[in-house]
Amino acid sequence: MNDAEKNRLFDALEQARWSWRDGALYAPNGTMWLDGADPWNGDLRSFRDRMVGRVERIQRNLQGSSKEDADDNARALVDAAALVEVLNTLLK
Repeated sequence: MNDAEKNRLFDALEQARWSWRDGALYAPNGTMWLDGADPWNGDLRSFRDRMVGRVERIQRNLQGSSKEDADDNARALVDAAALVEVLNTLLK
């Protein structure tokens, strides 16, 4: 990810309520974060594709999980799906 893509991504995520802590940008539910110096080794499209896979895995994990796990997975799903939405917007 080049500097321009990184800056666009960080700006968009900050607008989507992600917040900085200790040099990393954290999702609103705190289930994922991106390193401020090197958020992804690849371009935005490959990052989006990887995060779509994450959303799909979390959705599968939600089925048949315990109440506690379901709550954790639901928070993770919200964070990951919001990231995919931001990436989709940036890739338009």
